[in-house]
Amino acid sequence: MTKVYAIGEEMQMIVDSPEILATYDQHARAARKATPGGVLLRPDLLGVWKRVAAIHDTTVEHVRELVEGRHG
Repeated sequence: MTKVYAIGEEMQMIVDSPEILATYDQHARAARKATPGGVLLRPDLLGVWKRVAAIHDTTVEHVRELVEGRHG
């Protein structure tokens, strides 16, 4: 994971974003395969966001904003 400390927290989040989204895609794909019908409901998404946040040492809110920002 790439971390940029000298520039500030905002820049760190921008640099980490592609890696966080790639991890999210991987975990969401696995969750869809394990879910009947392949549809992730809100509780399923929350679980994926929590796992990704823990892996990247960030907040669930940060992961959610990245994912929703990409799709919205």
